[in-house]
Amino acid sequence: MNSFFNYFSGSAVKPAQVQYEALTIPPSLTLVWPTESIEGANYVAAWMDVDATAGGNSLTMPDATQGSTGVASIINSVGADTFTVLDNTGTLIATIAAGLSWVVILKDNTTQAGSWEAVQLGATTSNAQASALAGLGLQAVLTQLVVAFGTVYLNANSPLTPAYRASGVVWQGAGGTLQLNAIATLTAGWWCLVTNEGTGPLTVSTSSADTINGAANFVIPANPGGPPYSTLIIASSTGFNTFAGTPSVIPISGGGTGATTAGQALTNLGGTTIGVDIFEAPTAAAILALLGIGASAFQESTIAGNQVLTGSSINTAFVCTAALSLAIPDSTTLTKSFLFAVSAQGGAVTLTPSSASDKVNGGTAGASFIIPQGASALVVTDAANNWWLFFLGYPGTPWVAAAGTADAITVANTVPILSLLDGQIQAVRHTAANTTTTPTLKQDASPAYTITKLGGAALAVGDIAGANYEALYRYNLANTRWEMLNPATAWLDHFGATQGDVLYRDAAAWKVLAPGTAGQFLQTGGAAANPAWATQTTQKLQRQTFTANGSLTFPAGITTSTSFRVYGLGGGAGAGAGTAGGNGNAGAGGGSGAYGDILLSGFTAGQVATITIGNKGSGGSAGAAGANGSSSIFAYAAANVMVLAGGTGGGAGSATTVGAGGVAGAVTLNTTGLTLIDSITQGASPGAGGTYLGNSISIGGAGGSNPLGRGGATSIAGTNGNVATGANGSGYGAGGAGGAESGGTATTGGDGTNGIIVVEWVA
Repeated sequence: MNSFFNYFSGSAVKPAQVQYEALTIPPSLTLVWPTESIEGANYVAAWMDVDATAGGNSLTMPDATQGSTGVASIINSVGADTFTVLDNTGTLIATIAAGLSWVVILKDNTTQAGSWEAVQLGATTSNAQASALAGLGLQAVLTQLVVAFGTVYLNANSPLTPAYRASGVVWQGAGGTLQLNAIATLTAGWWCLVTNEGTGPLTVSTSSADTINGAANFVIPANPGGPPYSTLIIASSTGFNTFAGTPSVIPISGGGTGATTAGQALTNLGGTTIGVDIFEAPTAAAILALLGIGASAFQESTIAGNQVLTGSSINTAFVCTAALSLAIPDSTTLTKSFLFAVSAQGGAVTLTPSSASDKVNGGTAGASFIIPQGASALVVTDAANNWWLFFLGYPGTPWVAAAGTADAITVANTVPILSLLDGQIQAVRHTAANTTTTPTLKQDASPAYTITKLGGAALAVGDIAGANYEALYRYNLANTRWEMLNPATAWLDHFGATQGDVLYRDAAAWKVLAPGTAGQFLQTGGAAANPAWATQTTQKLQRQTFTANGSLTFPAGITTSTSFRVYGLGGGAGAGAGTAGGNGNAGAGGGSGAYGDILLSGFTAGQVATITIGNKGSGGSAGAAGANGSSSIFAYAAANVMVLAGGTGGGAGSATTVGAGGVAGAVTLNTTGLTLIDSITQGASPGAGGTYLGNSISIGGAGGSNPLGRGGATSIAGTNGNVATGANGSGYGAGGAGGAESGGTATTGGDGTNGIIVVEWVA
């Protein structure tokens, strides 16, 4: 607000802290501190309403060094778009979305950027935001989103579309079908709850190739007059699944009389106790027909102590809440229709015959039978010394501590298993490790059978690791053996147990390659062959050096693909000399012989190459120029494959005239009939010219150098009457240095050096 007046300019002046500003972006704005020297600018205010009408714009704070720490501004976004708040160097302080308020505080003003603290205060349009976020399954209630679960009533066949997401669908017609849209249309995570309050079964089917519980449809049965059946349907990326739905087999529970109508589920067994599951079956009529008895009522009895059953215990369902014993009557005093049910909920229930002649489930006459905790059974007699258990449910895999010996193991299950079935599992806690590869396992009354592993392989000693080792065994009926499912030794030992064995895959199966001999290496045969052991072939670099004329016979065993490297130098040139009696007569250095390095293949074993070595050039004397070096030549099959020319001699110097430096030799190649892989024809340098500096000072030029030789060093005649002899080159193919004279006798130039040729190959 403008509350001060500037008498010099006639304009209003902003106070030191502006209380309110209304700003509009775009464009992006850069704020300034509200000082008297700036008028009509966008100021930093205590409260700023920013109307952002387009995205991607920013509000830049002023230079922090011109402000005071502790200055705080509330920036309130009143527009429809997001904008950013930046410091004076462009670094992000905060991103403020539509409807949000932030407070921005200057904490440090020692730099232009400064240090700012940004804290979000809250949203000014939360009601509007909640409403915008609401959708299927969500509802805006004032400032909050709450779960919304709508209800839809249907009585005619209908598709289940995206609009039914998070809905309760109540079916109120006769039998019908609701077809789910494809998952691609509904999207993974779509769900609804379907309840059948109609008079007939409701089929929920799928579209396209989708499945529900792995099938093409799912049926929700009707229950007129009773509680309706319902199921929760959820779409995943791979299919529909139901949760908390109606089971395909309805459990028989306490209470009621039990219907016998064909096709109806037996939902209870009589009595007054409700909700205790005893067993499951499709219909009451099916159970009664199986037992050969007519319709009768069941009385449920919950007990916690030992009981002696009599003839009046017929049709009683005993729900046992503790470990106890039931003494059962002499079967011969009863009828074949005598039956009772047992549910062992609080511990094992022991059935003990009163008659020494009665057998329980085919066991020994007079012997007890134990129903373990968690199991249940329907017990019926044939009135001829036999009691039989129907619908006996075991709580899990039979487990028992082992008896017998370490290699002749016996187990006696709490509920004896009278005969072995193919695939039957037995869990055992062992007392010791096996000491042979053929231990046996004897279960209850069955014979002892050999224990194997991995499809019939013999056990290793220690596969039963020792005392308290928990092992699982599965019976193999066709081969009358026990397969150990968790041997202690590594399963790879089945393939090979020798140190150094290598596992590999051939065209059909996994195989083992036995250890090779010391020094061998494993060589692959590629994708279509097996690996194999191979012996390392030793190869080394072979070299033949020629410093004089000679020949090379290519060794036996080479092929035309063997690579040979040939490199060398032509002869180095001599240097020039200075004449006698002059003032500053400087000779020049001789040039280096040519340097060549080539990589070739295509030579034939037994063929001969001829080598010629270039001679050096001698240094000049008494004011004469140096001599040229001669060529080095590598010849094969009547052709000069590589010619390395010698360098030219350095010029003489006379009467303050200096000699010109010798030229480096050139390389000539002729690889006809051979394969040139690579070549280097550089590296030789010319000789340096002589130098006259006046005042009777002359300098002989240095000889040319190369990778294998060094030219003669510069010679200096520095005073009147002084003579400097040119230095000889060193190594191979190097030029000599020029001689220098200053009013004295004639000088002598340095000699070059002879050439060289080297041939290398690997064999």
